[in-house]
Amino acid sequence: MNVKYYTLNIFSDDLNGGNKAGIVLGANDLDKNKKQEIAKKLNFDDITFISKSNDADFKLEFYTPNNELELCGHGTIGSFYLMKEKNLIKEGTYKQETKSGILNVDVMDNIIYAQQSIPKIYGRVERFVICEALNISKEDLMLDYPIRTVSTGLKHIIIPVKDLDTLNKIEPDFEKIKTISRRYDVVGFHLFTLETKNPKNTISVRNFAPRYKTNEKSATGTSNGALATYLHHYNLLEDYNDIKIEQGYKLNKPSLINVKLEIEQEEVVSVKVGGNAYNVEEHSIEL
Repeated sequence: MNVKYYTLNIFSDDLNGGNKAGIVLGANDLDKNKKQEIAKKLNFDDITFISKSNDADFKLEFYTPNNELELCGHGTIGSFYLMKEKNLIKEGTYKQETKSGILNVDVMDNIIYAQQSIPKIYGRVERFVICEALNISKEDLMLDYPIRTVSTGLKHIIIPVKDLDTLNKIEPDFEKIKTISRRYDVVGFHLFTLETKNPKNTISVRNFAPRYKTNEKSATGTSNGALATYLHHYNLLEDYNDIKIEQGYKLNKPSLINVKLEIEQEEVVSVKVGGNAYNVEEHSIEL
């Protein structure tokens, strides 16, 4: 059985940045075992399968090499960018069926915004646990703000770091991060600082997800939606309608993730993560 798939770079801030994703169009005839087999063979961070839906415009399913995810921000954006490039859709708002529910996707001329799940903020994580895994001291953190687990579809541990220099120097123990991620049932660690390399941006981040076979990700969607929720919860920004998050510089894959929150009566009622894509390539795999 031969299956066609596409690769493209999502959230890229230039032609070399972003996070590479795989996408399969017309996946109606593939069962879960076949999808997992494809994901394992391709060994990308994740691969998205697009099929028909009875309840939305499209059904999207997201697989890592070893399991299925409920939601994937860059997989969503890549999928709708690809469908737009293939003239399967035009500009407008579409509904996607995911394991996190039916969510809107806004397809615009130069950017695609994917709605995420309503945010949930969970308990605190002790600093000494995180510091030990990151090989840092608590003085390297923003001590006025706690470490929290947050989800907008997938759970992440949000970690405030005091400055950009400290963020870039961190050399973590990935086995310890994997163990902690399993203990708290999260995708991984999402570190941020209010300092940025590019003065036009708002936040700089790094993301560690060894539990899902990616030590560090160059660009992420759901984790930055969770981060934006954290920023609002602790009133760290003045404007939440155009948060520009830089990522991937440590990996020489500069990425830009746009996040906007809709807020009503001091509560976040909508989270949208936006970005672009480049380098569409067509491939095939034999099962």
